[in-house]
Amino acid sequence: MVSAFARVNLSARVQGWVPDIFSEIRSMTSKYFDKEATLLTALDRGELTRRIRNFKGRFKLDFDEDYLNSLSLDRLRHILLAALINAKPHN
Repeated sequence: MVSAFARVNLSARVQGWVPDIFSEIRSMTSKYFDKEATLLTALDRGELTRRIRNFKGRFKLDFDEDYLNSLSLDRLRHILLAALINAKPHN
């Protein structure tokens, strides 16, 4: 049987530990976002369009060629980055 003191002590340690985990997760997410955004800036229109059309994730991107060709490079990058971020498993 766990004493009341042990429960309080464990609870205090866990409470101090949980924010550290969330801080680490936020940091990792931020690093992932920065890395992906930086990599996307180097892609040309053809590669962005190809990656959007062939995107494999938890959901399907269903854009036709004419629509993708009408978008700016920034908009194509935005679509692909949003898809990559939302396709990551959320553990």
